[in-house]
Amino acid sequence: MNLLLSAYACAPNIGSEPGIGWNFAMELSRNPNNRVTVVTRIMNRSAIQQFFLEEPQPENLEFWYMDLPRWTYSWWEVTSPIEHIYYFFWQIALRRFVKQKMKKGHTFDLIHHITLGLFRTPVFLGNLGIPFAFGPIGGGEKAPFRLLKGVERRSMIKDMLRHTVNVVSSYNPLLRRSFRQSSVILCKTSETQNLIPKRYQSKSHIALELGIPEARPAVHRETGRRARKLLYVGRMEYWKGIHLGIEAFARLRTTQPEVEFTIIGGGSDLEWLKSKAQEHGVLDHIQWIDRVPQARLFQMYQDYDLLLFPSMHDSSGGVVLESLHFGLPVICLDLGGPKEILDEQSGLVVSTHKKNESEVVDGLVEAVSRVIDDVPFFVSLQEGALARAAQFTWPKVVAQTYQLIASSQVLPDQVKPDILVH
Repeated sequence: MNLLLSAYACAPNIGSEPGIGWNFAMELSRNPNNRVTVVTRIMNRSAIQQFFLEEPQPENLEFWYMDLPRWTYSWWEVTSPIEHIYYFFWQIALRRFVKQKMKKGHTFDLIHHITLGLFRTPVFLGNLGIPFAFGPIGGGEKAPFRLLKGVERRSMIKDMLRHTVNVVSSYNPLLRRSFRQSSVILCKTSETQNLIPKRYQSKSHIALELGIPEARPAVHRETGRRARKLLYVGRMEYWKGIHLGIEAFARLRTTQPEVEFTIIGGGSDLEWLKSKAQEHGVLDHIQWIDRVPQARLFQMYQDYDLLLFPSMHDSSGGVVLESLHFGLPVICLDLGGPKEILDEQSGLVVSTHKKNESEVVDGLVEAVSRVIDDVPFFVSLQEGALARAAQFTWPKVVAQTYQLIASSQVLPDQVKPDILVH
């Protein structure tokens, strides 16, 4: 099976999008029946080559590197929205790059766009006479308006504009062409799937793109005690719902004064979040830690009891899966990707249906209190977290993704078995 992976972001030993591109490539190359070619950015070459100086590169794995002219770099690196403009033109250039490779004799049984997993940006690798898989893509999730009333006015406007762009994007003729030319469309959440034009939804499927290593970490925890230490990890942005977690912590302290809360991360709304903590009288009771390297974060997970992750529109929620991997139960909202990761044995999902901000905070307080007050239940959640994480190892995630692709009847029968990961 000759596979071409389009992975704008792809690098070893990194989380998020680069880690997704990298791990899909590595897992697919474990099957000797596959020939895997990855197209990624030139900026990723150094990290990839350095990795293969220390580890043997699979013979059936090849990387092609492509970028726009260097003079364009200065204007896209200013802000994230500008980077999306660069990404759009990178996708246009990628189609020409792949067509040139095909003219030179390179052949493929499947082209798969894996990163970036964005719903709003069109891609142009369909209609090359080769089956094309698009995704998993996300970004169509929406925060309920009633939960935005407590954020700053600029943040509320920003979120409303984001949703408007999502709706308008579904009518973008270039994006519609991407959907039309896709053999199969993979979506991270049902919210994103619902934004795909109805005529193309029949070839769409829900598929999470997150994974963890097969090796289970050595987790050393004191058993049989009450949960006490809460943790949040992620960007300091309004839509992450940290302000809800801060208010919940403030209410908890009135009945559970021994509870601790640590917030790890950085971002544009850090000062606003600290002002909310000050408003609720818990600024000095929260431990604020800036971003930490991933290796250090993995060590820190074992120092905490519960991940409080009240994000309002995360497409995936990699930190949720990481926490489960280290035996940390999770409390989240029924919005976006995190709810898709958890099951009843690994955490609690707080309902937001027809609830205002105060009622959702009440739900968070109730969920945390339940775990704190019931030690056997807490212990069972710790065990369930490890069991749930084991269902998301990279071999399983990649195999499940390609089983969905194969089940879509877009590939020749003789190559379908070859795409499953060994």
